[in-house]
Amino acid sequence: MNVDILKSKNEQAELKAEAAREKRSEKLEAATAKREAKLKAAEIKEAKDAEKREAAEQKLSEKLEAAAAKDEAKLEAATAKEAAKVIALEAKEAAKVIALEAAAAKEAAKREAAAAKEAAKREAKEAKEDAAEIAREAKEAKDAAKREAAAAKEAAKVIAREAKEAKDAEKREAKEDAAEIAALQHSLIVSKTKDEIDKLIEDNDFHYCYAGNGSWYYKTTINGVSEWNSLFVQALCAKYSCLRVWKKEFNGRDYFSTQLEVLNRQVKTITMTWNQTKVPDVLNVLSKNFAEPAPNNATDYHWLLDATIKSITGGDVAAIESFEKTLWCKYLHPENYTLPALLFNDDGGTGKSMIVDTFITGLFGGAVSANLSAADLLGHFNEGAAGNAFLFLNETVRDAQSVDRLKALLGSHSITINAKFQSPYEAETTALIMASSNSSGGAFTLSGTDTDRRFSIFSSKIKFTDLIRDELIAHNVGEFNVNSSRNDIVDWIGANNAKFLGSKEEIGKWVNAMALKYGDVANVTAYQSADYKTILQRQQGAWMDTLHNVFSANGFSFIKSSTLIELVRHYNRGEAIPGKKTMNERIEKFIVDNNLPIERRMQTLIPMGKMKEQTSNLSCWVNTMWTNERQTPGCTDNKYFEYTNNGMKHWIFVE
Repeated sequence: MNVDILKSKNEQAELKAEAAREKRSEKLEAATAKREAKLKAAEIKEAKDAEKREAAEQKLSEKLEAAAAKDEAKLEAATAKEAAKVIALEAKEAAKVIALEAAAAKEAAKREAAAAKEAAKREAKEAKEDAAEIAREAKEAKDAAKREAAAAKEAAKVIAREAKEAKDAEKREAKEDAAEIAALQHSLIVSKTKDEIDKLIEDNDFHYCYAGNGSWYYKTTINGVSEWNSLFVQALCAKYSCLRVWKKEFNGRDYFSTQLEVLNRQVKTITMTWNQTKVPDVLNVLSKNFAEPAPNNATDYHWLLDATIKSITGGDVAAIESFEKTLWCKYLHPENYTLPALLFNDDGGTGKSMIVDTFITGLFGGAVSANLSAADLLGHFNEGAAGNAFLFLNETVRDAQSVDRLKALLGSHSITINAKFQSPYEAETTALIMASSNSSGGAFTLSGTDTDRRFSIFSSKIKFTDLIRDELIAHNVGEFNVNSSRNDIVDWIGANNAKFLGSKEEIGKWVNAMALKYGDVANVTAYQSADYKTILQRQQGAWMDTLHNVFSANGFSFIKSSTLIELVRHYNRGEAIPGKKTMNERIEKFIVDNNLPIERRMQTLIPMGKMKEQTSNLSCWVNTMWTNERQTPGCTDNKYFEYTNNGMKHWIFVE
């Protein structure tokens, strides 16, 4: 048996050795192939360099030949000039010789004349004739020499002119070559600029919007997240140098505008919508970059996310489910504008900001605005409401105008966005709103009517650090125990929340888990349990007592609507009171809930201290059991109380 084991081990060792040899062989082959590729690349480079050298040598040879031809022409011109000089000199010397010979002949003739006068005369005559002939010949020789010299001079001029013409031709050719090179360079610059502009338009999805003073919109992608931006003309040209190129008839900015028109990238206005269907003349500047599901359908996301959700919702199972479903529904159907706003009421430190900054921001691909003020969302310049999947309003909103605007925003399919330095435009209501308050009265003033269906209200008393300490102990993380300090817990959360709540992998796993847990969620109803009722009672306690005292008093007949609202404000000083419309809705609900015989109608009143004919019809809450058609608010039977507010008198019924 030991022999078999040994044999098996030997066989395994041989197999490992064989595998190692094959691996070394593969590495050697790969290295050889790599060297051969490098050698081949070097040969190709050397061939290209040789071609360049041959072209350079050919050009140099042509230049040398042209220079040699020029020098040869100069040499021939100089030689011709020297030859002309020699011929002229020889002619001059010949003339001198002939003159000397003529003088000698004259002297001989004189001597012979003395010997024989007749012979002398004859000879003199002959000599004279000969001299004339010789002079004529000398003159002809001199003229011939002049003609030859003139011909040589003309020949020299011709040679010089030809040399000059050759030089001028060379200059013209050089100038033409320079012009051709300049034209080629211009063509290359224009072509390169056009390519850069075409690539700029394509890579950034540039569009031009005519609205307002005109803006260019482009898309940038950072870490996989796409976002639309806008530029005016000065900033556009300053940002991209290719748009500042101006060469003769070519203008980079004009070409850019022309290309946008050719590519049908000019629109009349912009919008923001999750619906990606293209609408003519409208540019959708909202990009969807939601988190992708994790590969392999993984669902084992880190427990820190569940713990944080438990902390902010208060731990109630129904509350956790409502919160998860709301986020999941927004992820699946971002176009759903009817989802209730998430209102959180606690003492702070439950992890709301942390989960927004990490998990929710990652889930919706950065389309999140955190720590907004009411003015950013509900004010005149409300660009904070545009282009987001999620908004975190970390501020208590109690004034009636802001509450009414928020309710209108939550119930509207679209909203008019008024951004600074831009024309207003219509956009869809794209964001799920989350608001937080440390006040016991809640983040918003509730009405107690059907309009409150737009709010899911969560309250929590959980201490986040205590919860995380318990989870760390339960999951055997490090050396945490029941005596671990709060600072140690906070340090651990700070070091790990981004990794476990904000990473793409963990968020993708949560997406898979929600798909498995809930499937498709088309809509979610508001979560309103005891948390909602408690906050409503805190907000309505005082003014509901006022309504009870007025309407339930013995002998109640009527009260002006405006007077009742002033009375509520008087007895609720220090608390936010809703607007007139919401207040009247609350009063009507109070009447229905308490089954009171009261209705709101126009009532004829006689102002106190005036003539009977001076009457007025005013909106009043009237006891339907009361039958009088006319009534004076200032009667003297002590059933009315004179209440002065800022110098104005209000007549209020009391028992």
